[in-house]
Amino acid sequence: MPLEAVRETPLRLVERSFLYQVELRCALIEVIRQKMKDIDRKKAELDQTQTYLAHMLALKLAWSEAEENGTAHGNPCVIPGH
Repeated sequence: MPLEAVRETPLRLVERSFLYQVELRCALIEVIRQKMKDIDRKKAELDQTQTYLAHMLALKLAWSEAEENGTAHGNPCVIPGH
């Protein structure tokens, strides 16, 4: 019997198929991990943007309130009748 025929027994084919499936699963797990890292990075960027926008909104509201009170430029203004 030729050596090649011995190597490709049904059991050997099953072993190769199993090893291929294991390698494929490992590769898929790595792809999923990378995608999760990408999602985490994007989430961190969005959180940072949200924090920045909340800060800008707070400043805008404070500025608007200061304008309404006549203190927008750091100098209290006396508004007649108030």
